[in-house]
Amino acid sequence: MKKIVNAVLLILLLVIVDSCAPAKPEKEEAEFSPDRIMVKMESNRRKIKTFYGKGVMGVNSPEFSAKTNFEVRLVKPDSIRLSISGPLGFDIAEALVTKDDFTFYDVLRNKVYTGKNREGVLRDVFKVDFSFDDIMDAFAGAVNLTENLRKIPDEFNSDNSYFYFNYRNPSGTNTQYIVDQNDLAIKEYSLTDSNNKKIFEGFYSDFRSFEGLPLPYKVIVKSSRYDQNLDIEYRLIEVNKPVSGLVLKLPKDVEYIEWKN
Repeated sequence: MKKIVNAVLLILLLVIVDSCAPAKPEKEEAEFSPDRIMVKMESNRRKIKTFYGKGVMGVNSPEFSAKTNFEVRLVKPDSIRLSISGPLGFDIAEALVTKDDFTFYDVLRNKVYTGKNREGVLRDVFKVDFSFDDIMDAFAGAVNLTENLRKIPDEFNSDNSYFYFNYRNPSGTNTQYIVDQNDLAIKEYSLTDSNNKKIFEGFYSDFRSFEGLPLPYKVIVKSSRYDQNLDIEYRLIEVNKPVSGLVLKLPKDVEYIEWKN
């Protein structure tokens, strides 16, 4: 009799387990649907209100190449303060850039360049062919996902480690993301033309968690238009803490030059 009771209990247990089994895939499908993943990643990006970092930065292009120590202060959505120093710690340049204007202090020549932040200024003055928003996201190790938010990707795949997104844009370009499944950190981002030629690329690695947000200590962004790379490697990062030093302190004898473009 005892054996029969045990057998009945075992059968009931198996029936209960089997009847509950479909719930897990349905939950996983809901949690890991492409649109919900995208919303979560963009939500993480928007949680970064202020950012401070220091490390080594390299700019490489056919016309200009340099590698320097730097400090960056970001106050979203409209202020970037960048300090550049040489290998022995002496100051080389200071810059304050907003969406509307910029101030660039050439310490070695004791000259200050000021002007409106129009198209082409960042390339001409700072030798980087990236928009203001691209630079802000690059320093913060983030990718702006607003354009594809809540869209269903044209292709979506996954393996044991990553999600793969591909969006076909009306312009004929393709936007692709490779995302870590564990923390939803974007590992690679690319924009390609209709011939699958790279227009813009971003690579992100050495992630660490800040308030539950994964942020990379190493960032490489590439723009093919001018064959230019921006390499960033942080030694220190602080997120969502009060940011000071957004005002440039300039010497009295500095020469002011208005940049006209």
